[in-house]
Amino acid sequence: MTDLNDIIAIADKQDAGAELVIINPITQELTDLKFWIAGPDSNVAQDAKNWAADRARREHVLQLPPAMANAAEVREITLSIAVGMLARYVVRWDVRQNGEPVPFTIKNAERVLASSRIIRDQIDAFAASRDPWIPKKVDPVKREAGDAAA
Repeated sequence: MTDLNDIIAIADKQDAGAELVIINPITQELTDLKFWIAGPDSNVAQDAKNWAADRARREHVLQLPPAMANAAEVREITLSIAVGMLARYVVRWDVRQNGEPVPFTIKNAERVLASSRIIRDQIDAFAASRDPWIPKKVDPVKREAGDAAA
């Protein structure tokens, strides 16, 4: 990777999202809930961050002196902004509730993320990671051993 276009292409690839399968934190088993999450360098991520900053300004969260801020109200607004931002990282999904597919909309994504800290936390960690977009290197020793076995 030596060209500026190589770096620019990273964001384009990340806009499409990478698949995240939600893990049940108790059993450590994969669920059937699948989310495609945009990467941290994507245009989608930048749009989500801009949305969050605009919402925070509209809610005046950034302008309240600590003495005037109602802690519970600020926490509620802050959580709503965080959920809204994460919902905007989701580019598509395969989510079912009561056996029925849940249509993908930002409003539904916000509802799902607001209702489950488990899902929200996994999406938050995944959205911040570049790992899904790092090419996997082939270990030449393992490849040679595999070739010898053939």
